[in-house]
Amino acid sequence: MVDETTALLVIAAMTAITVLTRVGGLWLMASVTLTPRIERALDALVGSVLIALIAPAVVEGDAGAKLAVAVAATITWLTRRMLVALFAGAAAAAAFRALAG
Repeated sequence: MVDETTALLVIAAMTAITVLTRVGGLWLMASVTLTPRIERALDALVGSVLIALIAPAVVEGDAGAKLAVAVAATITWLTRRMLVALFAGAAAAAAFRALAG
């Protein structure tokens, strides 16, 4: 078991790293001229990160996870509204798991 002091130090370190990463990104991008090529790369980055987070759930996940991705992909394709698609996918997974037991 981890004692309270160690846990608090780990949380403080993680907080500091998160803040430094965000501030560092802002500082770095302040010195970059946003050309159309860089803007396209940054736009593509969002989707790439999302795919990197979702892919393991599809490969190793249960049927609920696979259903969630299929529903979210379909809703995204039909509506082009990512937030609606994410909620629909999560609802589909929750409903599937509740009904499947």
